[in-house]
Amino acid sequence: MAFTSERLTLWRTPARALSGRSGRKRFLFEFASVLFSVLSFPRLKSNYWNIRDWATVSHKPWSFEAAARLAVHIVLTLLFGMLLASVIDQAKFVRLSESGRDFAQLVVMTVFFQCSILFWVSRFLRDHGLTWRQTFFAGQPRRAAAIGAVAAVVTTPALMWILALLNDIASHLHLNPQAQELVQTLASHSTPVGTRVFVGVTSIALAPIAEETVFRGIMYPTLKQLGYPRLALWSTSLLFAASHFNLIAFLPLAILSIVLIWLYEATDNLAAPILTHCLFNTVNFILIVATHSTA
Repeated sequence: MAFTSERLTLWRTPARALSGRSGRKRFLFEFASVLFSVLSFPRLKSNYWNIRDWATVSHKPWSFEAAARLAVHIVLTLLFGMLLASVIDQAKFVRLSESGRDFAQLVVMTVFFQCSILFWVSRFLRDHGLTWRQTFFAGQPRRAAAIGAVAAVVTTPALMWILALLNDIASHLHLNPQAQELVQTLASHSTPVGTRVFVGVTSIALAPIAEETVFRGIMYPTLKQLGYPRLALWSTSLLFAASHFNLIAFLPLAILSIVLIWLYEATDNLAAPILTHCLFNTVNFILIVATHSTA
C-alpha cells in the first residue's frame, strides 16, 4: 500500500513542532513555561486530580462496537504473528542460525503487532472518514511536545527508582521473575549489533506510536465515552502494563500509563504521551545496553 501524504501525517506532526530555528525556540519557551508550572505544583487547579473533570480529550465519533472490532482484528493479527514466530523457532526446514532465528522472530512480531496496529487503525479511521491529524493531533503541537518532554524529565527518574526498588525486593525474597524477551535479547552479549539497532529503533520510535494509538488514542476515550471514566483509566493502565509481560515492571508501567492518560487529557494531542513514552523507552534502552556491555 502506497504511503499518501495523509498517512505520513502521523510521522510529520510530532516532528513539525521542532523544525526550524523559530520552532525550536518556541518549543524551548513552552518547555520552560510548563516546567515552571510543574514546579509550582500547589498552584495547579484541583480539577486536574479529579478524573471526572478530565474532559479535554475531544469526542471520538466511533461506537464501542466499532472499536471492539478493531481490537479483534489487532488481537487476531498478533496471534497469527505469534504462531508464525513459533514456526520459525521450531521448524527444522528454516535454516537459520540461532541469532538469525531470534532476529527473524523480532521482525515477525514487529510486523504483526506494532505495524499491524498502524495498518488497522489507518483502515479504522478511513472507514469513519477521519485523518490521523484531526483524530489524535488536534491540540497545539509545540505545547504538547513541551509538556511531553517535561513529563518525561519528571517521571522517568521516579519510575526508574521504583523499578530498582522492586528489583531489590525481589532479590531479597529470592524471586527470579523472567525479564521481557526484548530485554533478554538486549542483555545477551551474543546479540549482534544489527539486532540491537533494530530493537532500539522499534522500541524507541515505533512501539510508542503504536501503543499510544491503541491504548490512549482508541481504548481510553472509547471506554470513557460510555460514561465510565475510572474504568477507562484503570483498565487501560492495567492492560498496558500487563501487555509487556514483566511482573517487576508492572507497577511502574501502570503508573506511566496514568501519566500518559493525564498528558492526553491535558493537551488533547497524542504527541505529548508519544514523546514521553519515546523518552522513557530511550532511557531504558540506554541503561540496559550500557549496564550489560560493561558487565
